Amino acid sequence: MAEPRRPQAPARPAPPRQGSPRAANTGRPRAGADAPARRSPGAAATFAERAREAGRSIVRTSGKAADKTSRSRAGGAAKASTRATARTDVRRASPRASSTLAAHRPDPGTSPVPTPWAKVAAGSASTVTTRMQERLRERRTAHTRLLAIRWGKRAAIALGAFGAVWLVLLSPLFAFDAQKVEASGFGSVVDAAQVDEVIAVHDGTSLAMLDTRGIESAIEALVGVRDATVLRVWPAGLRVEIESSEPVAAIPRDGGGFVLVDDRGEPVDSAKEPPAQLPVVTIPITSGETRILDGVLGVIDELPLALRDRVEGVEAETEDSIHFVLRDGPSIEWGSGEQSALKAEVLQVLLDSPEASKADVIDVSAPSLPITRAE
Repeated sequence: MAEPRRPQAPARPAPPRQGSPRAANTGRPRAGADAPARRSPGAAATFAERAREAGRSIVRTSGKAADKTSRSRAGGAAKASTRATARTDVRRASPRASSTLAAHRPDPGTSPVPTPWAKVAAGSASTVTTRMQERLRERRTAHTRLLAIRWGKRAAIALGAFGAVWLVLLSPLFAFDAQKVEASGFGSVVDAAQVDEVIAVHDGTSLAMLDTRGIESAIEALVGVRDATVLRVWPAGLRVEIESSEPVAAIPRDGGGFVLVDDRGEPVDSAKEPPAQLPVVTIPITSGETRILDGVLGVIDELPLALRDRVEGVEAETEDSIHFVLRDGPSIEWGSGEQSALKAEVLQVLLDSPEASKADVIDVSAPSLPITRAE
C-alpha cells in the first residue's frame, strides 16, 4: 500500500490588491509618510485559524485520494488472481464439470418450456445418421459413375487402337497384291520377268510391313540394273522405278561371244553376236588393268549420239593410240582421251565437208590442226 502524502505547508496568502484598505495598511511606507499602523491581535488570530483549517482540509483530501488509489490497485490485483485461480480450477476439474453440466442439463422431453436443448434434441442421432448415409451414398454413386466413364474412354481408345493396328497390319484390305505393280525404266537389258519374280515373293504381305528396301536391293542385283526405287501405293500396290545400265560397247570374249559393258566398264549382259548399234572394242585385256578400257569408253561417251551409232569398231594398243572405224566411212585417228569434246566437234565438221568423201583417214589427234588423207 502506498504511503500517504505528507501535509504541505500552508499556502501563503495572496498579496492585497492596490488601493484596497488592506494594501493601504500593509504596503511600504511612502516617502515622507508616517510608519504604518500594526495589526490588531484579533485579526492575527483569525488569520491563523483560517490557515490551519486550510492545511487540515488539504491533508484530508490527499489522504482520501491515496486511500482510493491503494484500494483500486488492490482490487485489480485481487481480480487478476481470482481469474487465474478460476482458470486453473476449470482445467483441473473439466471432466467433473462436464459431468455436472450434463447432470444439471434439463431434459427436453420433460421440460414444459422450449429450451435450446430441445431444439438440439429435435434433430435426433438417427436423423443425422440417415442424412450422412445419404450423402455418402450419393458420393459413392458419383465416384462409381466417374470411374465408369473414365474406364469406358480408356477401353474405347484401346479398342480403337487395336482395330487400327489390325486393319493396317492384318486386314486383307491393305494386303499387297502383286498384280498391282507399276514398273518402269527396264531399258534394253533389264528382264521384266525377273523383276516380277522378285516382287511376287511378297504377295499377300501387309503393305505397311513390306520391306521396300529389301526389294530394292534384290532388284539392283539383277543384270543391267544400276539403281531401283520402290514406293508404296495404298492400299495394296507398289511403284518400281528402275535406272538401267545401258551397254555402250561389246568386248570379244576368249571363249567366244561378247560381253556387253556400260559406260563405267561394268558388264551388263552377254551375247553371241554383237548388237548392231554397239561398237566392238578390241583392246588387250589385262587382269586389274582398266586404263585403256576407261579411255576408250570416255571417247565413246563424248561422241554425239548420231556419230556414236556410226562407230563400227574401236581399237587401241595404249590409252594414247585410240582409233576407230565408221560404218560406210573413213578411219578416225583419235589419239588420247584428252580434249575429246573438241575433237568430236572438229570431226563432225570434217565429216560434213566434201573432202570427207574422198578421205580414207581423218586425224584429229591434234584438233587445232586436223589432217585428212587418202590411202
